[in-house]
Amino acid sequence: MLEDAGPNPGASRSPSPVDGDGRADPATGTRSSGPLPRRGILVALGAAVLVMIVAGVGVGLTRGTGIGGGSSPAGSAPPPSLAPRPAAPDFAPVRGSGQPPADVMDALVVPTGATATGTTNYDRGSGPYDRGVSFTAGASHDQLLNFFRFELATNHWSTRTEAAARGGPGTQLLARHKSNDGFFWEVGITVRRAAGQPPGTVTTSPFDIRLLQDVGG
Repeated sequence: MLEDAGPNPGASRSPSPVDGDGRADPATGTRSSGPLPRRGILVALGAAVLVMIVAGVGVGLTRGTGIGGGSSPAGSAPPPSLAPRPAAPDFAPVRGSGQPPADVMDALVVPTGATATGTTNYDRGSGPYDRGVSFTAGASHDQLLNFFRFELATNHWSTRTEAAARGGPGTQLLARHKSNDGFFWEVGITVRRAAGQPPGTVTTSPFDIRLLQDVGG
């Protein structure tokens, strides 16, 4: 579905220089005392905002909400050339110990003709299941986006949201599915716009599917 620490806002400031009789030097203490605290506050606030944005990427995938995202429309039935097929065979290299459950895999489809190009093991065998598969398909970004909007709704994935993808042009869809294993499972589908692909142009487009178990419910 992803993390930078800034200055510590609670850090103490260095004391003002003093002259021989213990009074603050007016050239270095009195005149600079105004802007320095304000600058420190701005730096601290900037660091806090950065941390929140970075953390939001992971939260978006595990909680079904995108950064700046909104509800995903249901889409329309794709053409026969983009008929759905099960994604389970493509996830076979990253499945194990009954994870993901069969009912989750049954609800996840990709277009006929889509080709798996690689897999990613995000959890590395530690913690809840979190793995993904990368694909390419002979369709435009917009066609693939409509395909997944329609199929996620058809296969009863809930809390569907979408937002602009990070790391390049494209769109990320997020959704969750209640499984028979008692947990919600989250899916993040990132549909990329191929380099130089104008909107609506039919060409080969890449997309990634990341699937994880939400043990927090």
